Amino acid sequence: MIQRRIASSLAMFLAVMLACGCDRTPAPASEVVGTSAPRVASLSPAATDIVVAMQLAGQLIAVSNFEPPRKITDHLPRAGDYRSVDWELLAVLKPDVIVTQYHADKMPEGFADRAAALNIKMFNRKIDSLKDTRLAIAELGTVLDAKSEADLTVNRWDDALSQVRTFAESYPKRGVLLVVGESGLNAVGPGTFLGELLEIAGGVNVIPVGVDYPTLDRERLAALDPDVIIQLLPGASTQSIEYAKSFWPTMSELRAVKQSQVFWVTDPDVLLPGFCATQTAERLAAILHGSHPTTRPN
Repeated sequence: MIQRRIASSLAMFLAVMLACGCDRTPAPASEVVGTSAPRVASLSPAATDIVVAMQLAGQLIAVSNFEPPRKITDHLPRAGDYRSVDWELLAVLKPDVIVTQYHADKMPEGFADRAAALNIKMFNRKIDSLKDTRLAIAELGTVLDAKSEADLTVNRWDDALSQVRTFAESYPKRGVLLVVGESGLNAVGPGTFLGELLEIAGGVNVIPVGVDYPTLDRERLAALDPDVIIQLLPGASTQSIEYAKSFWPTMSELRAVKQSQVFWVTDPDVLLPGFCATQTAERLAAILHGSHPTTRPN
């Protein structure tokens, strides 16, 4: 149940720019949207992030209920999420394309028929890994008649991650525990997109291969004894952050706690496997190898 809840939270948020990193400033609408440009309703925050990175934000007419705060999309109506869709709103908005992120066996019954009845083309792609993200960029380029924009964005994606990896290679490897949520016991395994980003950033995941989001107990946590702990709290309130911080003094035997190597990342897109995973990679690398604008334990 806890693993399902964590996976769902990743889907909701579904996961600091390098020179070629995530550009969230779209070109003016007049430069992006032609008379025949497809109008897009995106129920996938990760895909929305990719559309924005492709400089096609002007084609978005609706986004997911779980879209993270962002000036370029904050004004757009929310048309649903992976659990429910506001078909009445879509009937009014009349998008040409609806973008979703369902696994093949999780598509809601009747979804395709509802979309067809409104003459909306479907684009569905799971985005669970960095490979998925890269493929989604290219595929969205085809669907949105924007191949050149997609090619440029793929190149920026590759360059950004390559630069993080190159930067991290100059530093010693450190054992890292990534955790999601307030408890400090919901970990992130190496087989996830966050685990991939940690590897790129030069960290060694202390969770063994095999379980994507294991739930730890205090004994297991003590046995892992990481060099660094990074707690991901996307968009967390001050109260949630303080609650999360209060756990670590109760694990004072941990090396990371003793050496003040517990960090909190609260950026609202940190669990988002979109283009801005490049930002998350850079955030992780900065924590492990350099300064980072975050709070350490007192």
